[in-house]
Formats: sequence, structure tokens, C-alpha cells
Amino acid sequence: MILDGIRKQVAYRKLWAPKVVTIDHALSFDERLAAGNYVRIDPDITEEHFPAQQGPWLKKAEQREIRFFHSKKLILLTEAIAKMKGFPLGGIKEFLAIGEQYPDLSPIICVGAVWQYPFNHSIPTSGGQYITVHDIISAIPCIYRVGGKRELGLQRFICPSEKRQLDPGWYFPAIFRTLPIS
Repeated sequence: MILDGIRKQVAYRKLWAPKVVTIDHALSFDERLAAGNYVRIDPDITEEHFPAQQGPWLKKAEQREIRFFHSKKLILLTEAIAKMKGFPLGGIKEFLAIGEQYPDLSPIICVGAVWQYPFNHSIPTSGGQYITVHDIISAIPCIYRVGGKRELGLQRFICPSEKRQLDPGWYFPAIFRTLPIS
């Protein structure tokens, strides 16, 4: 029984240990999505919503070290990011490369790529009237499993428009930071 617990801890640590990914800048956004072999991709995960840097100054391919933060308790996004000092947040290119090259990693979210869009909705008042509220939806790409099959989706949060910040109290799956390898 104790030995099984130790084996599970070792396997967990190995799964979330730092990894190296190769980012092929020659691939299009759609080719990156297809390379992940997901059974379902949220239709809002598009190059228009999650633009990635392009240009002739980028190498054809580069390697990046990926470090993960995984919490087993409810934690604020700002707290999670603060615990990961020293590395910049990974963007959509790194995230899609992780999905392609490490299919066993899930759930994982990409807090370095956030798509925000307006959300207007009506709320009933006590007098039977309705008021329109203008908020912002923040959507973060995530890889997760449903019935054992991998999906690429969006975790959406309503952010009051006056704050425009994303910091829900939420059980975060793994988030990652990245650093170029020389």
C-alpha cells in the first residue's frame, strides 16, 4: 500500500518535471492545431483570437524549456504566477507544441494567451425591470480529457468590465512558463 503511494508520487513528479519542446515557426496555426491530434477543438481557438509572432527574424525551429506549476488546491491566478518567478509565461505557440509533443500532459492551461471579448447581458431587478450589464469575457486555452480523449478548449471567465482582470479563485490545472534554450 505504501509502495503504491510512493510509485504514484514518483510518476506524478516525472509527468510534471521540466520538459523541452521544439517550436517549428514554419508551421501555420492550423497545422499546429492538427498536430495535437485532439478529438475536439473549440471553434474560437483561431489565429485571429490568439495571434502568434511571425516574421523572417524568427528561426525555423527553436527549443524552449518548459516548467510547470501544478496546484492541488484552490488558488488565485496571481498567486500561481507569483510562485513561478524567473520564467516568462508561455504563449500559444509553446502551448500548442506541448500539446503535440507531450500528449499525456493534461489538464494544462495557457495563461500567457488570453482572448478577451465584450459580453452584454441583462439582469432582472427587484422591480421587474432589467438592466444591461457590460462585462468582459476572458478565455484561456486549455487541454483536458473527457472520457479519456484529449480536447483543446477554452476556459471562460466573466471579468467585470471596470476591472478587466482575470483572477478568479479556481483550482488551476498545470500552468507553464518557458525559457529559450541557447
